[in-house]
This record gives sequence, structure tokens and C-alpha cells, in this order.
Amino acid sequence: MAGNVAEWVADWYQENYYQFSPTRNPKGPTGGREKVVRGGSFQDVGTELRAAARSHLAEVWTGAVGFRCAKDPAP
Repeated sequence: MAGNVAEWVADWYQENYYQFSPTRNPKGPTGGREKVVRGGSFQDVGTELRAAARSHLAEVWTGAVGFRCAKDPAP
């Protein structure tokens, strides 16, 4: 999660979202202009190399941001 590439996630970014979001599994706002990026990449400084790091970017591709394919398990 840290040191390779940061991850684009499905959530839209809203600066103050966590002030009024659900405490369990917040899904993020329904729309926005930028997506949330989590984790740190090889380009970040040591304090940002952690899974909980959260930033935001417009849809711009760089070598420091990737994505992870995931699927919910069958019930």
C-alpha cells in the first residue's frame, strides 16, 4: 500500500465530508470534481507513506497513481 503507487478510489472528494458522514463505511459524496487518492507512492515523502494517507486529484494520469481491482466475496 505504501511506496509503490497511490490508489485512485471510487469516492469523490469533499474537503469536509467526514464532519457529517456515517461513522461506519462512509461511501463518500455522490459527485464532485476530484477523486480521492489513498496511500503513498514512491514520489512521496516518508510522512505520507502510509495506507491512511488521503489526498485528491482531478482525473490526471501520473506514474505515481494506480488502482486496485476488487470484488465483494460471494455470500
